[in-house]
Parts: sequence; structure tokens; C-alpha cells
Amino acid sequence: MQSQFLPALGEHQASVEDAIRFFLKHQAERVASREFCAAFDEFKAAKTNRRQRTKDDYTHVSGKLAKHFKGKLLADITAHDIDAAINQECPGEYGRRKFMAVLKTLFNWSIRRDYLSTNPVLKIDPVELRPSQKPIFTNTEVIQLLTHCTDELLPYYLFGLFCGIRPKSFSAWSGGT
Repeated sequence: MQSQFLPALGEHQASVEDAIRFFLKHQAERVASREFCAAFDEFKAAKTNRRQRTKDDYTHVSGKLAKHFKGKLLADITAHDIDAAINQECPGEYGRRKFMAVLKTLFNWSIRRDYLSTNPVLKIDPVELRPSQKPIFTNTEVIQLLTHCTDELLPYYLFGLFCGIRPKSFSAWSGGT
């Protein structure tokens, strides 16, 4: 049986001993690895000191990707698997970027715990965000806007221009009405 693999090993300048070492290392990694959902739960439990928005991101990403990776070991998840799952769950660049950031953090955390040896997210091209299509006012335009707005609208424009508060923020404060 050994002789049928010798030509393939020879193509890679590897011996039977090299193949056995490789297999044993791979098997040891698989044994030490964790199932995706269990690892994500452990990860979230270890990150309780994070701000609420970050913890919500972790919960959102784990919930969306659970159907893709449930029952799969972290060590068996490839960059291709991650890319396919994210493409299915995140059509937009901002969502994709968030998923990639959360997964990169999860896999780096898992490496530190010896659940796997490499981070598959690092093999995926980063998301390049297109420049915003929102206009940016010049100083002259801001002066004109504030000079010509009514007293009732002045606070609204001041908060919008200088504090970054947008109409959605106002509706959130008022309970969505």
C-alpha cells in the first residue's frame, strides 16, 4: 500500500515519515479544535467586558453564521467557506467588513487557545469601501446655510453639522415618532 503513494510523495520531495508527521500534526490540531458555535459562545463569554454594541455585533454575526458552520470544527473552516457564507449573509460592503472584523477577532482568539494554527480570514481580500456619496460642505457653504436658516432650524443644523447627529438619531430619541 505504501508503494502506491511513493510517486506522489516524490513529486513533493517528501518521505513517508514526512507524510506521517504532517498527518499527526493535522490530527492533533483537529482534536484540539472546537466546534464553531461552541467556540463562538466561549469567545463571547470571554468578551463580557466589551461595550454593548460590540457584544451585539458578536451575537449578530454568530447567529447569522451558525447555519453555515454549525457542527464544523474551527480547524476545518477554510477561507473559501467564510467568503461564501459572508457573501450569502452580507450583500453590502459595510456588513461584510463588520463580519470579517468579528471573524478575524474570533479566529485570532482561537489561535491563542490552540484551537487552530492559522486564521483563514487573513487569506480573504479585505473589503475596500467606496468613497461616501454624501456631500461634504465647504466652510463657505456652512456659513451660507447657517446665515439663511430660520431660528427654529438653527439648532437642528448646528447639531447636524458639528455633532454628527442625523435625522435618524432624532427619531431614535423620540421613540421612533
